[in-house]
Amino acid sequence: MRKSDSKNKNNSVKISILFVIIALIIALTAAGKKGLFEYGKQKLDDNANEISAEELKENKYITFNDYMDQPKNNYKEYKVATKVKGLFTSVGAINTKSKRENLIKLANETEVNSFVIDVKDDEGYISIENDVPLVKEIDSDGYSKLFNTDYLMDTFRENNIYPIARIVCFKDPYLAKARPDLAIKNKDGSIWKYKGIAWLNPYNKDNWKYIVDVAKAAAEVGFKEVQFDYIRFEATKYLADAEFGPGAEDKTRKEVIIEFIDYAKQELEPYGVYVSADVFGTIMTSEVDAKKIGQDYVEMAKRLDSICPMVYPSHYGYGFFGIPSKQHSDLYPYETIYGSMLESEKRYKEIEQENKAIVRPWLQAFTASYLGNNKYTGGKNYMYYGEEAIRAQIQGAYDAGLEEWILWNSGGNYTGEGLVKIK
Repeated sequence: MRKSDSKNKNNSVKISILFVIIALIIALTAAGKKGLFEYGKQKLDDNANEISAEELKENKYITFNDYMDQPKNNYKEYKVATKVKGLFTSVGAINTKSKRENLIKLANETEVNSFVIDVKDDEGYISIENDVPLVKEIDSDGYSKLFNTDYLMDTFRENNIYPIARIVCFKDPYLAKARPDLAIKNKDGSIWKYKGIAWLNPYNKDNWKYIVDVAKAAAEVGFKEVQFDYIRFEATKYLADAEFGPGAEDKTRKEVIIEFIDYAKQELEPYGVYVSADVFGTIMTSEVDAKKIGQDYVEMAKRLDSICPMVYPSHYGYGFFGIPSKQHSDLYPYETIYGSMLESEKRYKEIEQENKAIVRPWLQAFTASYLGNNKYTGGKNYMYYGEEAIRAQIQGAYDAGLEEWILWNSGGNYTGEGLVKIK
């Protein structure tokens, strides 16, 4: 062979190799745009077809095919937590790398196995990608977005973290401003507000559809449970002068909230998600509060998969659950949770049906310094809610016969205080 032929052949080989390299770079770049490089810690195995179905189900291996285009709701292999021990986290917290890593670390090193994440928050902002027409019309998803739901859901799945979507229902100043026809009105037709905040009208079924459409979108991106918050009317006497429009004279507030739950359960049934709701702790003992805000503890418990009483010790006052009459409940974390959950048990005895909601209380993981000084003793009404206070609440729930709980800290700031470490 002549030198020139050899040289030409070598050049041809080099060109072929170059084309292969360029094609590979293009392919990897395209994959990178889809998020492949975000999964650098996951194991990609060339022999994925030789891995058993059991190993795949246990998430021991992640194959390249897991990151190809697929239906959003394809999370059938997900490990579902049956006994939720959770933490609330805002969009800001989960989007912040250091906080997100700390939360995942807590889930790996302690008993925590679930996160409750804002999908529709108190301002009315939607944090996930969705195709809800009214969301697009008013641009309610253009302000506070989860940075990458595909990545988050895969991360949760790998770390056995059960994702719960918090959906704030009728407290929605954003939609109320954009669509005044959906808001609670005053008698003169102006928008009713409490402390400057407008609320949606629970009697208006267009609001039901909007809320549940967002819940469906949460299921589609991978959340395994939808937890409705502010599934109620505002707790204020000024609401007595409000105008609710058609249907309000024929149905009580409690009846319309129950009808909304029935509607939501029916609409969400095809999505395979659990449905839970947050309720005021006082509705277990006060019929006045129950009627005012429209929450019927027993009837809600008959319908929901989980019911989540907000029984933060800071939210009660003096003399509850056997606490001395001149001492604030915030100083008695164990007694408040234990006592309130015994009240829950009493109400559950009224339910004859076998299927009823799991009771999963919200517990306090913040220090309520705003409570100030005690009007009787001059001392503080509050205490530091760290290891002892958090653990005391959890123990109170356990001693009342419960197995689940969620901690609330609005900033998603948790240090692990009060949490049992796992080996």
